[in-house]
Amino acid sequence: MEWIDYKNGLPKSKRLSNQSVQKLFDRVIKWTDAELIESVEASISNGWQGLFPPRQQFGRKQLTGATAEDHAKGF
Repeated sequence: MEWIDYKNGLPKSKRLSNQSVQKLFDRVIKWTDAELIESVEASISNGWQGLFPPRQQFGRKQLTGATAEDHAKGF
């Protein structure tokens, strides 16, 4: 995996242990291929220490303005 190769090319203190690789795998196995690729590319290009779910995975809803219907229902 590209992420593991990247991390293992860093100074020894920032490399992944076997246990870290297993924990990472347990977490990312739930992601789609596209999410994993996006996460790896973002982490490497930004020099991040870990892999993070793509932003839409954080559970943040896209905020939209209130509509006339919302006001009529009293939210």
